[in-house]
Amino acid sequence: MEGEYKILCNNGKWEKKNKLTCDRKNIPEADVISENKQRYRYYEQVQYRCKDGYQGQFTLTCRGDGWIGNPRCTENTECGETPVIPNGKLVTPQRQNLRHIQARITCNTGYSSQIGHLPCRGGKWIPDNISPKDICTPTAKHCKPPPKVENAVVRTSYQKEYLSNSAVTYQCRDGYYMEGEYKILCNNGKWEKKNVACTLTYKMHFRKSHRRFLKIFQF
Repeated sequence: MEGEYKILCNNGKWEKKNKLTCDRKNIPEADVISENKQRYRYYEQVQYRCKDGYQGQFTLTCRGDGWIGNPRCTENTECGETPVIPNGKLVTPQRQNLRHIQARITCNTGYSSQIGHLPCRGGKWIPDNISPKDICTPTAKHCKPPPKVENAVVRTSYQKEYLSNSAVTYQCRDGYYMEGEYKILCNNGKWEKKNVACTLTYKMHFRKSHRRFLKIFQF
């Protein structure tokens, strides 16, 4: 309220000397949705709507002793569904009507997180200065698809990326025989180098027969 509000009796009539006004009332949690101005007249009403993260709507009235009304906004604590966390998930508490709700972060095997919980503020899940896609990060470098081996197939299901310390197994096509190793391991972004080869079956029999012949001949 600005100034005083006085009336005088003048020759049988009340005369207003000063008009009562109210300065706009700023509510941090709400915005003015009616006419927004700096000063309001006596008995003029102002409507407010609560901002995002809060719920409610109220009206204030300019009266002789200032603004009359209940300027109240209730914080929205219903967070709803949690965001998608690539290579991980959020475990939410059973009750979601409490303040300062937190959801526990669990990452998939081969991934870890720098933060343990995701807080809910104002009805929204808000990561602390981190994007949801960057929450669960690899503990070691991933490997690209394994190298191809002629006349062999990979028995392990195909993936775009393989976790460190994961293995793939090769199997020769029909008519071929496995020589050397049949399994390789991903180690911090690189596949270990092993001799994996598939040889025609008749060639393998020929080699074995040739070795037996040499042993007999040497004897």
